[in-house]
Amino acid sequence: MPPLRCCLLLALLAAAAGQSPAKCGTNRQDVRVDNCGGKICTLRRGTSTGITITFRPDKPHQRLKTKVSGVVFGLEVPFAGVPSNACGSLVQGNCPLQQGQQYVYRAEIPVHNNYPAIPNVQVRYLLVDADTNEVVTCALIRVKIR
Repeated sequence: MPPLRCCLLLALLAAAAGQSPAKCGTNRQDVRVDNCGGKICTLRRGTSTGITITFRPDKPHQRLKTKVSGVVFGLEVPFAGVPSNACGSLVQGNCPLQQGQQYVYRAEIPVHNNYPAIPNVQVRYLLVDADTNEVVTCALIRVKIR
């Protein structure tokens, strides 16, 4: 592939991956990442950090699963080690989810030593219906991995 086409393809992938919170989901009420007060959260390799998401689903859901990935240079890479059963990480409320009820999800995000040091990663943290893969709520978080 000629270099110009390759660069254009990477630019298109990066533009497609840079979703805004509105495209990501609208049911999120509050997202908190431990030890992060700025626009970019610093995650250190070999540690983990907590995330808390408060949300109200717009319709009932029987079961939830977690999908977490990082968008690096326009490519989506899964984060390993995040529990896939999101129902087990609800600290307020239980599955099945009821429409309009407030739920609080809490989990630890492991930052493995083999992750490269990257100055700007967009983490897509999704809670999806386990049966339909419909996004129930999500968060887009800018991070720096050190």
